[in-house]
Amino acid sequence: MNFQVIEYICNYFNQLKNENKIDYIPRFAVITNGTTITDQIIDMLIKYNFTITISIDGDEFIQNYLRIDKLGHGTFNKINEKYKQLIEKGFPKNSIGLECTYTKAHIDKKISFVDLLNYFHTNFGIDIVHIAPVCIDSNNKLSLSNYQDIIINYTKELVDYSFDTILNEKSIKSSSFVLGILDRLISNTQVPYICPAGLNSVSVAKDGIIRPCFVFSGSDISIGNLQSTMDELKDNLKDFTLKYNEKHLYEKCKECYARNVCSSCLTSYGDNLDEPDFYHGADSMCTIMKTMISSILLRLSEIKSNKENWNTLNEVLNKYSTCHYC
Repeated sequence: MNFQVIEYICNYFNQLKNENKIDYIPRFAVITNGTTITDQIIDMLIKYNFTITISIDGDEFIQNYLRIDKLGHGTFNKINEKYKQLIEKGFPKNSIGLECTYTKAHIDKKISFVDLLNYFHTNFGIDIVHIAPVCIDSNNKLSLSNYQDIIINYTKELVDYSFDTILNEKSIKSSSFVLGILDRLISNTQVPYICPAGLNSVSVAKDGIIRPCFVFSGSDISIGNLQSTMDELKDNLKDFTLKYNEKHLYEKCKECYARNVCSSCLTSYGDNLDEPDFYHGADSMCTIMKTMISSILLRLSEIKSNKENWNTLNEVLNKYSTCHYC
């Protein structure tokens, strides 16, 4: 984590706001495994009202199997310690998110999406987690391409768990994907894009290169750098969206019933967006999205027929309306 570059960017936007060159300061966010966080960095993150997303794939066994450091050691204990450090230093808990990549390793250990939610709730006190299927070559041992039936069952279980928690506990324990679809269905909001990359956020790497999203780190995809003008960045973002991010560009999206409310990740089409590979993860993502949408619609129709349950659903969703859903 390049602390100096991050602080420079924050100060730069503060300067623009003070000079009335922008109407508001953007919301800053950082996605990290947390292992390099120091007290100095935490103070800076608090000062500039950052949100932080910590990448963690599950319990100690799963995390240490999937995420090792340069020396080959597991990273779970480091991440757990840094999370506690954030809380002890006063970093707002509601500004901390967890992001989990779901793989065949989870299936091998019979860990479902709901199991992950329960684990993160119990051990981190976080109830809304971003759980995404791994985007990787279909021949990789971690790929989910051959396990679509299990993914369907786990997704249905996740949707039922989400609604049951709302109705029985009057609280939300769910994934950001479920809540995002639910929000779009209720608000009748259509989404013509594959993912949010470059639409409501950009990523600045430690070398100053600006990309539509952090997932493109290390790739040739770029919209500019810290020396680029605002007009250059906006033009490059527009070109990126028109070339890669509109759903009508992809054959499997054109006639899919889920296309108006689904969301995904462009990296699910592989490392080369000019030659998209549906089986790099998009197949699993599409399975999850279509299963979620049909399951959510079914539950909504059931809940709508019961006035008390319908009122409870709306009350709880309104209470959590300030949360960010993907």
